[in-house]
Amino acid sequence: GDNNYGPIVATVDVKSNPEEIPEEESVPDLTLEQWGEVFEAVPDLAIGVLVRTNAVKRAISSIAVEEQIQICGDKVGKKLTGKEKCIKDLPKQIHLNTAELWSHVEKSDRKRQRLPELAARLSSKYSDGKIFCVSYEEMELNMPGVMDDMGQFIGADIDPKSISALREKQVSKKRGSDDLSEYISNYKEVRKSLSSNKCVLEQLKTKKPKVFPACLK
Repeated sequence: GDNNYGPIVATVDVKSNPEEIPEEESVPDLTLEQWGEVFEAVPDLAIGVLVRTNAVKRAISSIAVEEQIQICGDKVGKKLTGKEKCIKDLPKQIHLNTAELWSHVEKSDRKRQRLPELAARLSSKYSDGKIFCVSYEEMELNMPGVMDDMGQFIGADIDPKSISALREKQVSKKRGSDDLSEYISNYKEVRKSLSSNKCVLEQLKTKKPKVFPACLK
């Protein structure tokens, strides 16, 4: 498979013998035995994986969510609709601890690599060895194209009107700014810390959706 996950979404065909997947790596929230039961009940089940290739923005989002929960409470959840009263109390900027940020970046980058691998192994073990993998960034760049590709993968045409409606609909309120130099109060400190890895630094600096390769091995 291609770690870029774009711009053309492709299936991953696993030819090798499926390995046993350790229980601690079961995805998501189901044991291997439970996954087996799912595939037994729905033999033609298609597996799709959504990953975010910008590990820096995903890491910052995770940190911001922790702060949001402290202010808005657990009941509000991780995603905001824009109607919550607590939004006015959320900070316009975020101050980042560089060591904590690196920890989140490493975790995010590792997750974007591991999820497709685990999904492919599940599909190889219980299904036809194929998965549909798409990136968050590619959906931002070309939602109609992604949905059309998904329709072809599952063997069902998707109405173009519903694709347009989905693209226009704002599912959740975005925290902060796409320009991280405006959102991070100690941006210069963060930029200096992340400059040790050019790929990671580029993820910090980008202001527009872009599909990135995995930066950390």
